Amino acid sequence: MQPRSDHARQPHARRKRAGAYHHGDLRVAAVSAARAALDRGEPLPPLRDLAATCGVSHPSLYRHFTNAEDLMLSVAAACFREFEEAIRQAVQGQRSPLARLQAGCETSIRWGLTHPARYALMMGPELAGKQHHAEFFSAARRSFESLTEAVLACGVRDPTPVAHTILCALHGLTDFMRKGRTIPGEAASVDDQIRAMCAMVLSYVRTVD
Repeated sequence: MQPRSDHARQPHARRKRAGAYHHGDLRVAAVSAARAALDRGEPLPPLRDLAATCGVSHPSLYRHFTNAEDLMLSVAAACFREFEEAIRQAVQGQRSPLARLQAGCETSIRWGLTHPARYALMMGPELAGKQHHAEFFSAARRSFESLTEAVLACGVRDPTPVAHTILCALHGLTDFMRKGRTIPGEAASVDDQIRAMCAMVLSYVRTVD
């Protein structure tokens, strides 16, 4: 009997690669591959291309993502969780509520500058009104709740509008700097601009009763 050719063995090898994913591992791998595409400056890949990247059949991904929008929102949710974890680590060990708020604000800006494509997705207009996606909405809401809790800890009795104002200020600076722009009248270095913004944030919080 003649040995099977490499071509004949390929379908089996493909099935073996697909079978290597269990209990949501494929979903995690797909989200990771999609984020990597963003980091390379590419758009989120179609599900068919993403399946090829993960070494699985196209229908396999439809067990985890219903369509391209579901993939986009799942990736955004993962980015929000990563963003939240970076801030959580940054505020550990800070001795006062104001110091924790400042550390969180600085980390927010730096994370957005370090991961510009992920940040652009998280804050992009295409995610507006997507409360129906439980995973995304939960992750995005938790991120804002963490900021609100930090403001509340500073003694602000009505922290939600203050947190929203801070969020807008931080996003504005991050977006400016991602596009190579600077705060008018401020030094051009990243550190100086971040310090200037955080000083304004803390000054604002101190004046709010």
